[in-house]
Formats: sequence, C-alpha cells, structure tokens
Amino acid sequence: KIYMYPSHDIPSVITHHDGSAWFSMPDYHVFSSEDLTSWTDHGVILRQEDVPWGKPDAYAMWAPDCVYKDGKYYFYFPDAPAAGPGFGIGVAVADRPEGPFTPQAEPIKGVFGIDPCVLIDDDGTSYIYWSGMGLSGCKLNDNMLELEGQPVRLDEPLPAGFKEGPFAFKRGGKYYLTYPWVREN
Repeated sequence: KIYMYPSHDIPSVITHHDGSAWFSMPDYHVFSSEDLTSWTDHGVILRQEDVPWGKPDAYAMWAPDCVYKDGKYYFYFPDAPAAGPGFGIGVAVADRPEGPFTPQAEPIKGVFGIDPCVLIDDDGTSYIYWSGMGLSGCKLNDNMLELEGQPVRLDEPLPAGFKEGPFAFKRGGKYYLTYPWVREN
C-alpha cells in the first residue's frame, strides 16, 4: 500500500500583496492506494487551527513530506508562525500512516522556509532539505524533531531558475536532488 500526503488549495480566501487571488491551503489529508488507481481519502490529518505555533488563518500549509522511522510516522509541513513573518517547518507525529497526527508545540528551530523533504539514509541517519530564500539542508537529530548542527546552503551550484520543492533520494548508491526549475528569459 502507498500513502500520499499532498497539499491542496481551496477557493482563495486571501489575496496576494498586489490584490490578486493567492494560494489558500488550510489543512492536509492523507490518501492510500493498493493499485495506484483506486484511492481512499483518510480525511484531514492536520488543520492550520491545530498547529500550536502557527497562525490559524494563514492558509499557508504548503508542500509537506512524511517519513517512517523507528515505529513512528513523522509528517513535516510548512506553516506561517503566529509570532513573526516568514515560514517555519513543523512536525506532527503518529503511530500509523493515516494518523492521528499530533503536531509538536514548536517548529523546528533553525529552519525557515517551505517544502520540506526528509531523506533517511541506509544507516538510519536523517537529513532535512527545504526551500525559501534558496535551498538549505541539515542533518536531523535521532529524535527527528531537531537539527543536528547548522543548516547549509545548497543552491549556489544550481542553475538560475531554481524555485522550491526539493526532493532528495538515494538509488543504486547515488544521491539525487530533484527540484522545479523555471527558465529565465
């Protein structure tokens, strides 16, 4: 069975600084499938109102990631903090892939951005990557809730046009980083 943890828009309830409609993402669902054709919606697993550190009406629950480690499911998600500008990345934890998920009281300290991705290497070491003002990454502590060390900027060698949404994975002994790219004219 595969589980999918997407973000989703609702009809816009907030506006961009220029007055145009802006993304409106208030919550997350989880879906599962055994054949990649038929999907089950397990319902809402996290609402913006349930995030203790988040702004409850920000509609800023953008691209998340979920990983399994040591018997727990760790759901990483961006949200706008109630105190201050920008974005933080929080973690909600569950015993089952469909939840219930319990959000942590604080976002991950030292992470300011969106679109988290977590890579768990073959030896169990975990790394988190995120975008927002570039691309950054850092090793996670064993508890999966805190950084181990200082974040490192990773976008300097990337071609102009890198935007957001990094996805890191390992296959055949090689590490890969994929990301959206927009051609600059």
